Amino acid sequence: MDRMISRPIGLTIALLSIGIGLWMFQDYRLNTGQFSRLPLKSNRPTQTNEHPVDQSNSVSLKGFEYTVMWVHHEDSIGFATAENGTSYLVVDFKVKNQTPRTAECYAKFHIFSSDGLRYNVDDGATWNAKNGHLFGVEILPKFSKPVTVAFLVPTESLSQPLTLDIQDGPSSGMIKIRPATEVLAQD
Repeated sequence: MDRMISRPIGLTIALLSIGIGLWMFQDYRLNTGQFSRLPLKSNRPTQTNEHPVDQSNSVSLKGFEYTVMWVHHEDSIGFATAENGTSYLVVDFKVKNQTPRTAECYAKFHIFSSDGLRYNVDDGATWNAKNGHLFGVEILPKFSKPVTVAFLVPTESLSQPLTLDIQDGPSSGMIKIRPATEVLAQD
C-alpha cells in the first residue's frame, strides 16, 4: 500500500520541480534582459553611435523612476529599417517602481529636436528592440525593469541636442541628450 501512494506523490513532486525550475529560468532571463524578441543589429554599437546624456538622467513620475542608461542610433533594429535620411534613436531605460505595490507603468515618450519638432515612438522598431515595450509594463514594488524605446528621426537631427520627454498623464519630465560623436552617413 505504501508503494502505491509514494509513486504518484514522487511523480508529482518531480513534475512540479521541473515546472518551477523552467518558470524560474524564464523569469530570470526576462528580469536580466537576456530574453528578447530580436537582438539589435549588433550587440553594442560603436562608441561613435552613442549620445551622451546630461548628468540629470533620471525623472520621477507617479511612483516610477525613469533612468536613461544608454542612448545610441542605428540604421536598423531587427526587421525594422530606417528610410533614407532617417535613423533610429534608441533609448534604454531602467524603470523602477518606487511604490509599495505592483504597478503598471504607462508612460509615453517623445523626442524634441532643438528646432521644436516632436518625434513619437516608432512602434515597429521598439517592438523589435531588446526590452522593447509598447504597452504597460508591470513592475513589482521596489524593483526595476529594463525598457527600450526607439524613435525614427532625421539623421541630421542626431548632430544637434535633443530632449527626451516622458509623460505620465498630466505629469512630465525631460532629459537632455547631447549630439552623437559621429552621425550615420546620409543617403
